[in-house]
Amino acid sequence: MRNPVLILIAFFTFSYSINGRAEGRDQWSETQAWEWESKVGIIKGFNAPSVPYPGMDRSAILEKAASLGYNSVRIWIPPGTERSGDFLQGIVDEASKYHMTVSPVLRTNSYFKSYFDGDNRAEAEKEIKDYLINTVGRFKDDPRIIFWDVANEPALRYSFDGKAWEKEGLEEIELVQNIVRWTRELNPAQPVTSSALFLTEHVYEDNKVHSALKELASMSDIHNFHLYDLSVNRMKALDDMVALLKSLGDRPITCTEIVGRTRGGTFARSLTACSKYHIHFYNWGMYTSDANWDVAWDLSSFEPYEPWFHDVLHPDGYPYDWRDLEWVRTFHFVKKGEQADPGAEITERWNKWRAWKWMATGPVKGFCMDITGTDDLQEKIDIAAAKGYNSIKVKLDINEWKKDTANYYAKVESLLSYADKNGIDVMPTLLTDQDADMPTQDIDVYVSRLVANYGFDTRVIAWELYNKPGKSGLEQEKVKSLLSLVFRVARFEFPNQPLTATPVAKVQKFAPDFKYHDELIHGHRNGWRQVEFVGSSDAELCNYVWSLSDIISFESDMPMPETGWLLNIANRYGRPVVCSNWDAPNDSDIESTLELFSKNKVYWYNGREEIPEKQIKSFQFSRISTPRR
Repeated sequence: MRNPVLILIAFFTFSYSINGRAEGRDQWSETQAWEWESKVGIIKGFNAPSVPYPGMDRSAILEKAASLGYNSVRIWIPPGTERSGDFLQGIVDEASKYHMTVSPVLRTNSYFKSYFDGDNRAEAEKEIKDYLINTVGRFKDDPRIIFWDVANEPALRYSFDGKAWEKEGLEEIELVQNIVRWTRELNPAQPVTSSALFLTEHVYEDNKVHSALKELASMSDIHNFHLYDLSVNRMKALDDMVALLKSLGDRPITCTEIVGRTRGGTFARSLTACSKYHIHFYNWGMYTSDANWDVAWDLSSFEPYEPWFHDVLHPDGYPYDWRDLEWVRTFHFVKKGEQADPGAEITERWNKWRAWKWMATGPVKGFCMDITGTDDLQEKIDIAAAKGYNSIKVKLDINEWKKDTANYYAKVESLLSYADKNGIDVMPTLLTDQDADMPTQDIDVYVSRLVANYGFDTRVIAWELYNKPGKSGLEQEKVKSLLSLVFRVARFEFPNQPLTATPVAKVQKFAPDFKYHDELIHGHRNGWRQVEFVGSSDAELCNYVWSLSDIISFESDMPMPETGWLLNIANRYGRPVVCSNWDAPNDSDIESTLELFSKNKVYWYNGREEIPEKQIKSFQFSRISTPRR
């Protein structure tokens, strides 16, 4: 493993000869900037180490971060001449113990306050320059400083409405341009930059403030931007931001604030994109703490929430999602021809913990309802509620959507509203093999818009994106392509409900003397060989369906033992299970299957005409205790 501190010492010796003078320097050339990157390697950083509980010190956070694969920390330097230098000395010394560099963010908000609110700008300017001397000047040759971020998100207050606040925004940007020049007068051996571009509005909207921010960005030695909602338009927001930066100059790129999960900026989406475009990164946060960064802006952690917005670890050091750590550990810039992104349909699958948390609402006792026509819809829902059902599963029709979109959404809204009045939630089914011949673009728009419209609606409990793929004998590659598409487009809407699909899988009817319980005893090699498939489906396709799903779905019209056998296979995936269409073949199987569902915490939707009302209302999950052997 390369020691970044030793590498930087060698580079700074080289850099001094490049700059060619002892005092002051100009903006680096593109060649100098790339020589810097070749020396320092890939930066994997995090922002603002905030202690998770009183008594833990900052050094422990840095040690933990280094053990996870991080090699840099971005931190705000407080105002005040002596205080700022001593603070920076402390963090640099601590970080270097763990072979980590430091990216200081200068406290430009204090610059702005004294510069714009005071009566004496000359005095405020001297205060700024003294601050720069005690930070940049004091550490300008220190190899443990990776680069200087002299202004964090300048003109933030004015960027959202640049025309209304044009004068104030332009004045602030002009000051930051001066700060860049004053910083370079100190002849730092490290790159000088500012996180001038930090909103998608800077890419897509044109006004004088945004134009001035682009001019400011062009002054940096290395590019530096922020983007939490990088998944907008399925990653196009990042594509366009990178194109904008490259139009300002061919320089190394660093994203100094990244990962906002609820805005589509998950670790997987963020780091696959950074890998693709050779972008150094700093995600926001490490431990969840009193800073409450685990909820998005303007939200309170007093209320329940999911998923986390920022942060990586719980206070006890347990990861929010183990997959995040793997993305950091293995992060690298892609090589030519390498495909580093397995696709959102895979990377944005819920972790098991989130899936089980979703199930914590308790049993789902559902009914499969045909909503062809709407004349008796309310009556059907009334009857279902009276019997004790608390959910309904309905097949929505893409052809209805395409024929009359407005009427289609009105029908969906009517369904959800009336079900909600009866204390019933809804699990929509979107597609079957019958829809596979629709144009791919229509399927894409249908799924993405429906999930976008209702992805945060608590009246929807889950989405069955595809029911029985391959049942009709449709070519398996086409089936897999459609599954990949619908999961991908749905995931890019980041819904708050789980996604699933239901494979075509059944268990061969057991012989009367087949000891199904004994055949699954430890060491007995049994399970999949009893499963049979229909159409083009097989074990591989079944596994593919369940590997994409947040929760595992199966259907059964089989007796209890065969249903339990298939449930055993489904349980191997370690996720909540839903029997999305349960049609018990005879009355004697109802009670034994419900007992099976109770022990295994299975959500179920009855496709049978009648189940005794008493059994529906009394159904609940039961505790299990596994004997020690």
